[in-house]
Amino acid sequence: AMAVIKPAGGRCFLIFFVTLAMVFQFAVMVFQDANKRYNPALTQPQRTHNDTTTYWCVLEPNMIPRNSEINFGQNIAHTTESLLPCWSMLYELGATHGNCGVDTTRLRPLKGWTEQLVTDAMRCKLRNETVHPGPNDSIHKPNLYLMRQYYNHYMHYLNHPDHAQLLRQNLVSDAFISERKGPGKPLQIGLVDRLKTRRTTNLQDIADGLRVALPDSKVTVTSFDHGPPLREQAEWWATKDVIIAAHGAGIANAIFIMPRTIIL
Repeated sequence: AMAVIKPAGGRCFLIFFVTLAMVFQFAVMVFQDANKRYNPALTQPQRTHNDTTTYWCVLEPNMIPRNSEINFGQNIAHTTESLLPCWSMLYELGATHGNCGVDTTRLRPLKGWTEQLVTDAMRCKLRNETVHPGPNDSIHKPNLYLMRQYYNHYMHYLNHPDHAQLLRQNLVSDAFISERKGPGKPLQIGLVDRLKTRRTTNLQDIADGLRVALPDSKVTVTSFDHGPPLREQAEWWATKDVIIAAHGAGIANAIFIMPRTIIL
């Protein structure tokens, strides 16, 4: 081994130290990111501008994977995986009181569920022909591409569980939920019926079996294929103790569930 290394002289040492520095830098990035994710003190809103500033999250084609780019604005799961990191970033900037905006004009316009996620749940402006950043606004871009690169295509939607809870509270209040589930209430079991692809053909039989096996529970079978408003979907998911559903984009609604809810 020494005979191979020796002719290269100092060049091998240079390569060794550069590699070591890169590994060290990557380790620091991982540590800082993990600390940020699990340390609540670092996820509290930090205002860095005056109160009139609108903070914009800008999403661009080169920031998200190709598959998500193709389906952006059409499939809620592929769209949500980019919008939720926007929400975490805006939350940490203190932009959670209507002083935020989302710009997807370089991708595809949002509509239906995803549009309501921005306007109703995040309570942010959505850039269009008449609504756009002003001269005093603050522009930010979440580093989604690097996050996927460093974590081997693993997408971390939110930086802290509190971010999901605030998003849910903007649509469904704790009081609304406590009236329908919790101590002294029947176990709330919800089954999602897909009417097209990946449909569970015996879903009604499963529901009937659950009613027999758990007579004190409340079993509900619901389909979201008709595209009900986001708030209606959030209320359904937030008030269930157990949810049974086939794999699909509709499970993006899981961001509205309460802690300790079970999804099968």
